[in-house]
Amino acid sequence: MNPGLLLLVRRGAWAKLRFLARRARTLKGGLAIGAGVVFLAAIVATQFWGAALSRQEGKAPPTPEEVLAYLPAILLVVTLLGALSGRSLYFTRPEVDFLFPAPVGRRELLVYSLLARLDIQVLSGLWTALFVLNFAPVAAAAALALVLAFVFMYTTAQALALAAAAAEPWLPRHARRLIALGLAAAALAVVASAVAAAPPGAELGERVARVVRHPLVRGASVVTRPFAELFVAATWGGALLWTAASLGVIAAEVGLMLAFDVAYTERSLAVSRRVHERLRRMRSGGSTLGAAPSLRRVRLPALPFLGAAEPLARRQALELARTPKVLLPPVIMGAIWLTAILVGAGAGEAEAASAATTAIVVGIVFPVLFTAHVGFDFRRDLDRMPLLKSLPLRPFAVAVGQVFTVAVVFAVLQLAMAAGVA
Repeated sequence: MNPGLLLLVRRGAWAKLRFLARRARTLKGGLAIGAGVVFLAAIVATQFWGAALSRQEGKAPPTPEEVLAYLPAILLVVTLLGALSGRSLYFTRPEVDFLFPAPVGRRELLVYSLLARLDIQVLSGLWTALFVLNFAPVAAAAALALVLAFVFMYTTAQALALAAAAAEPWLPRHARRLIALGLAAAALAVVASAVAAAPPGAELGERVARVVRHPLVRGASVVTRPFAELFVAATWGGALLWTAASLGVIAAEVGLMLAFDVAYTERSLAVSRRVHERLRRMRSGGSTLGAAPSLRRVRLPALPFLGAAEPLARRQALELARTPKVLLPPVIMGAIWLTAILVGAGAGEAEAASAATTAIVVGIVFPVLFTAHVGFDFRRDLDRMPLLKSLPLRPFAVAVGQVFTVAVVFAVLQLAMAAGVA
């Protein structure tokens, strides 16, 4: 690999650490980092509390056999969904401007992309491990399994994108669409046949188990089984064995990617443009879904209690009402989180209390995680900041008018989550 690219990888990782160190020295950054540490501690404490309550009630965690029955299929589905997210073969704008014209090979750029984004996969795996370590015999092995699983998901997305780039010159667009529709129809047929094979009156869990035990599903999920085996490894010897197997799967996948010199730069440029456009919309108050404001007429109630801040608040509310799709990511993710937390709770009173506590903690941090999708506040008016400063209003009134709409939206979502817990 080119020494300059290796230097960029090392300097990029060091730059992120320096950024965190500089931010920690400021009041705002120190408070944000402290809040993050408190949140992580609360999540870990909640998980251990739930595990202790389960032991008191005599409820055993899922057995390794149960985990192995479901986890490979779950990893396979999540991997395919990640590959369809549209962010494969993505390079940042500086990388496109300076690395694409540089005298480096496409394979070297691909390896650079994998290494430069490795920290994201590691942090994602560790974050996910906070919620599932209670189900693993060895916590360290489970955390390593999830980290390697996220690396596998990322490399699989890149590999499938390379395969699509290699197939584009040989297959017309309508043929690619027919193949995609055929694969989707085959997947639906497998699910439908497995569900239909369940006995009448079977519960949802039995129908899901039928799908997971389908021969085609089990055959396709063989590639993700080493990560599941590592997750449930009860001894250090078994953990080392399945770690080697998991690394072997990732190495084989990367080797296949590098074996074919695919001209992916044009496809990567198109993907990078789409991602940059999404980021631009997010910074200006848009959504990652690419929602554009409509011109339909919207009637909003008066907000006289805001006083001088009312015109600014009504303007932000009007723009949000004309772009309702921006609310889909927080609403969908909030519903998924709440459903997963409550469905995973047992029937005991202590387990229900633990699940409610977890849901409340998630609801508290929910605005912190998803306000980027609903940026109808100062972020949308960065270019209009001189105009906002010139208004005959007090700074407090300007601030209230700018943030009122987003604050109300997330307050309503938090109340809805609290109602679901109740």
